[in-house]
Amino acid sequence: YDVGLRAFRSAVAHDPESPLLRQRLAMLLVRKGMLPEALEHCEKVVEIEPLNTEARLLLAGILSALNRQDDSVAQYRQVIELEPRNQEAYLYLGALYGKQGKYDQAVATLTKLIELNPRSVLGYYYLGRVQTSAGQLDRAEHSFREALARNPQSELILMDLATLYELRKDYTRAIELYQQILTQNPGSALVRKRLGGLYIGQKKLDEALLQYHALEKIENDPEETRIKIALIYFEKGEYDRAATELNLVLAAEPDNDRVRYYLGSVYAETKEYPKALEMFEKIKPEAEFYVDSRVQIAAIYQKQDKGAAAIAELDHALSIKGPNPELLSDRGSV
Repeated sequence: YDVGLRAFRSAVAHDPESPLLRQRLAMLLVRKGMLPEALEHCEKVVEIEPLNTEARLLLAGILSALNRQDDSVAQYRQVIELEPRNQEAYLYLGALYGKQGKYDQAVATLTKLIELNPRSVLGYYYLGRVQTSAGQLDRAEHSFREALARNPQSELILMDLATLYELRKDYTRAIELYQQILTQNPGSALVRKRLGGLYIGQKKLDEALLQYHALEKIENDPEETRIKIALIYFEKGEYDRAATELNLVLAAEPDNDRVRYYLGSVYAETKEYPKALEMFEKIKPEAEFYVDSRVQIAAIYQKQDKGAAAIAELDHALSIKGPNPELLSDRGSV
C-alpha cells in the first residue's frame, strides 16, 4: 500500500484533473485509515464528475466514518436520486438513519430496499436491527426470521435473534439459538460467554462451567475466563477450587486487585482469616475494590471480637465513600 500510495500521489500530482486517479488514491487512503486526505480527493472527484455514484458512495462512507452523518445522508440520497435502484445506497442510508435514531425513516428506506430486492438478506437483517432498537421486537423477530429463511446458517442473524430473545426474557429460545451457532462454530468465544452468562442467571452453574472451561481453550484472555470459573466455584461453595483458580490468575497478574479481593473473599468464607487479611491489606487505595476490602476487613475483625479495630476500618471507609447508609448500618451493628 505504501508503494501504491506514493505512485498514485505522484500520478495525481502530474494529472490533478483525473477523477480516475483521485478515486483510486482515495480508496488506498481509506485502506490506510487516512480518512481526511481520502475525503479531500473524493470530494474533488465528485466535483469533476457529479454523476459518479461510485465516488459518491465512497464519499458517503468516509463522511459517516468521520461522524459527519448529515453530510453522509445527503450523499446517499443523492446517489438514490441518480440511481433509484441502487441497493447499496438504500442499505447504508437505512443503517445510518437507524444509527441516528430516525427509526421511521430507517424502516421506510430498508423496506424500499426489500421491495427492490425481496431476496435481500441484509435488507431484512438491518430492518430487524432497526426495529429492535426502536423496541418493535415482534416486527424485528419477523424480519430476522425472513433473513434466516434466505440464509439459514448465518451466525450474524442467529446472534441478533438470540439477543432479541434475551431482551424479551425468552431465555430458553435464546439458549437454543446459541447452541445452534455452536454446532456450526464451536470456537465462538462470544457465544460461549453469552451462554455462560445465561446459565449463571438461571442458576445452572454446571452448564455455565462447561461453557467457561471450553472458553479457556479458545479465549485470547484466559485469565479473565479463569476468574469467571472461580466465581462460579465460589457461588457453588467449592471454595478450594475457587482459590486454586484465583491463585493461578494472581500468579500471572500480581497487580490485579480485583482478583486479590475475590481471593480474600474466598479465604474469609473458609475462615482462613490471616490469609484473607493479607489479601485485603494489599489492595491499593486507588483500586475499585478498596472500600469493599476495608469493609471485609472490618467484618473479619468483628468475628474476632476486635470491635474497635472494626469500627476504625468502617470509619476509614466512610471517610472515602461519605455517609453511606449500608456502611453506617454496619458500623451500628459493630
